[in-house]
Amino acid sequence: MIDENIVWFSLFKGNIPSPVKVFEECDWVLESGITLTTCIIGKSHRICFTSGSDCLTEFIAYSLDSFSFETVEQRSLKLGDLFDREFIHRSLYYKVKIEVVGQVYLSFTEFLKTIPDIESYETMFREFKNPLSNSDSQPFTGIVIVPNKNQVFTVHTYPEVNYSIVSAVEINVLEPEFAS
Repeated sequence: MIDENIVWFSLFKGNIPSPVKVFEECDWVLESGITLTTCIIGKSHRICFTSGSDCLTEFIAYSLDSFSFETVEQRSLKLGDLFDREFIHRSLYYKVKIEVVGQVYLSFTEFLKTIPDIESYETMFREFKNPLSNSDSQPFTGIVIVPNKNQVFTVHTYPEVNYSIVSAVEINVLEPEFAS
């Protein structure tokens, strides 16, 4: 049994449906031609990266142990973790860096200032009710799409445990001779 209060990074092959209510959803097309379907689901997110018939679905979310889909990678995230990996699925090259930091961003704007070298970007954002009555920080999930660089950045804040989860993804289409 997986602890439901632990946040997980999961990467699946295919277009995996959201197991919970979707609060926000939007589609984008990156310069590489990859289509993104991004969803804010609770204090979490789901992003599908699709090129033709090739698809990867990323979640940073609470327990997904009831899923019976083909997992590329799944790991729990805790304060101090730094996860930096590359994956190839058919024609998709996916590189992710996730860090669990002992800082709660007070605003999405504060987080945006930490992303280097972005000029043109689009965002999704949702704020949630703080479970702590004695805190001014509102937990939020933010997603930043940088179409011309094929990048996605996310932030999830958890003031109740005094940390944030930040991620950076680079996604590209491989030339046919390099595809697996």
